[in-house]
Amino acid sequence: MRISITPRMALIRSIFTVTISPSSSRRTTKYGNPDDPNIFRPNKKKPPCRDVVLLPKNGFAVIAFQTDNPGMWLMHCHIANHASAGLLLQIIERHAAANHPGRSNALDVAHTLCASWNSWAYDCKNYWPGNIGNESAPGYPSCADAVNLQNESGV
Repeated sequence: MRISITPRMALIRSIFTVTISPSSSRRTTKYGNPDDPNIFRPNKKKPPCRDVVLLPKNGFAVIAFQTDNPGMWLMHCHIANHASAGLLLQIIERHAAANHPGRSNALDVAHTLCASWNSWAYDCKNYWPGNIGNESAPGYPSCADAVNLQNESGV
C-alpha cells in the first residue's frame, strides 16, 4: 500500500511529523515541491524504514508498507495542535482478516479485567469514608455514607 501526503491536504504549510500506528515495515521517501511531477523517483530497492516521517515544508512524503498486519491503524501527526485540529486518518488494512469483536483473545482478557474492576469499583467498601471520625459517624460509614472511590490514583 502507498500513501502520499502533502501539507496542502491538511492546509498546513510547515514541517510536521506523521506516524502510522501500530503498522510495521513502513518505508518512506520525502520530496520537496509537490507541484513538480519529475521529482517523484521512489527508492524501490532499499527505501528507508522509519516509524515517524518528518514531512518537509511545502513538500510531501510517500509512505509504503506491507499489508500483512490486518486491523485499523491511525495515521496521525505528532505535533499537538495539528493532532488537536484533526490531522489524522484511519487506515483499515484487510478488514475481512482483522480481529473482530468477540474473535480476539486479547478482547476476552480485557472483558474479564473490566468485569473484575467493575465488581471492585462498585463495591462501597472500597469507597473513601467521607464522614468517618466525626460525631455523627464515629466508625467506618455505611455504604450510604461512602462518598469517594479510593484507588491507586489517589483520586
